[in-house]
Amino acid sequence: LCASDGVQTGTTNTCPGTPSKENDFVADIVPLEFELQQNYPNPFNLNTTIAFSLPVEGNVKLEIFDILGRKIKTLINESYIQGAHSIDWDGRDNAGRIVSSGIYFCRIESACGTKTRKMMLIK
Repeated sequence: LCASDGVQTGTTNTCPGTPSKENDFVADIVPLEFELQQNYPNPFNLNTTIAFSLPVEGNVKLEIFDILGRKIKTLINESYIQGAHSIDWDGRDNAGRIVSSGIYFCRIESACGTKTRKMMLIK
């Protein structure tokens, strides 16, 4: 579980059932790639937004890990429709405690693959 600054790591960008680029109308509405965007703002002070896109409907798990690889927070673990989505993280762990300043990793998993982004929390 590691990523360099601003560089996305993961397995694949597309998955079975993804609309083709030949259908321009569908391509304008439905994302063609599985994507985890860089959180914003980054670095952040307690609140940040994490955006992702899904080319097909399916289960999504989005989790936050600390620099040692320990799971800090599960933000999403449910089915999402295809399209662009975003979720806010308030800098709290699963127990509701505000986490300390440092480097964290956001990891998303779906049928399309796994992607990870590096985030920096500064208080």
